[in-house]
Amino acid sequence: MELVEVEILGMTITQQYGTLTTGDVLRTSPAFARHLVEHCGAAKYRCSAAPVVAPETPNDEPAAVQKLNKKR
Repeated sequence: MELVEVEILGMTITQQYGTLTTGDVLRTSPAFARHLVEHCGAAKYRCSAAPVVAPETPNDEPAAVQKLNKKR
């Protein structure tokens, strides 16, 4: 299960986690984190919401693709 870390910005009352206060760090599902951040304005993301992906290099391509590129 993927978890996202958010920091609570003010007193927030949730059914799932109870009462959260300023500065609390919550690890929760991406959907609930988005709800707290975007819909409620009650939290901010502590880490990037989306995983950082390194740019592709030619060596990352499967061997079959590299072979086709060499023929061109």
